[in-house]
Amino acid sequence: MPIAVGWLGAAMISAAVSFLVGALTLRLRANYLAITTFGIAIALQLCFQNVEVLTGGVFGVGFVPRAFGDVQSNALLFNYANLALAATLVVALYLLLEHLASSPWGRAMREDETAAQSLGKNPAALRL
Repeated sequence: MPIAVGWLGAAMISAAVSFLVGALTLRLRANYLAITTFGIAIALQLCFQNVEVLTGGVFGVGFVPRAFGDVQSNALLFNYANLALAATLVVALYLLLEHLASSPWGRAMREDETAAQSLGKNPAALRL
């Protein structure tokens, strides 16, 4: 299986788990939201550590192929290729999130959730 397929699968699973956590904590605010999400993160970490068959436990998964494995013999090229990939992903996600935050829905949610609801926007769906 190509590594890009694994990355897309991991992103989809992460999105599904994030949606579930968001749905469970939708009504919480401020400190309660922070404490609850921290508790869920710790519980998931402990669950994944104890499923050694799937996750490798505390040692991690050892059979995942490396990106740019064909240039691994040249350490400098390998490091620059990984840096370029990480930088590209960070810039793409930053631009996407900036676009979402500056959209009418992002501004409405940031300024006043009640006003956004009065304009016909569903704050719960937008937050998820």
